[in-house]
Amino acid sequence: MMLSKCEIMVWYRTHTRIFYDAVEMGLDIEFFIDGIRYNISWQNNKPFICVCPDGEPNYYSDTQDLLDNHKIDGVPIKDLWQNIDIYAM
Repeated sequence: MMLSKCEIMVWYRTHTRIFYDAVEMGLDIEFFIDGIRYNISWQNNKPFICVCPDGEPNYYSDTQDLLDNHKIDGVPIKDLWQNIDIYAM
């Protein structure tokens, strides 16, 4: 089944929003990208991301800042969600 460009955009926005909402709710999210395990969580009212289990956290001002500005191999994490394999939430 082929999706139209419009259907693809709706699907993309829906799934991007679900990922945003999970982070915004403060869920501890552990996931893999390209075999590397990451964690997104919150501390002192700021979201952070780090490599699990002992990576240094990178803190951001809010969820959108993290999703827009944290890059893995030069790509913002907001553009990588489709490559994420959720380990735990």
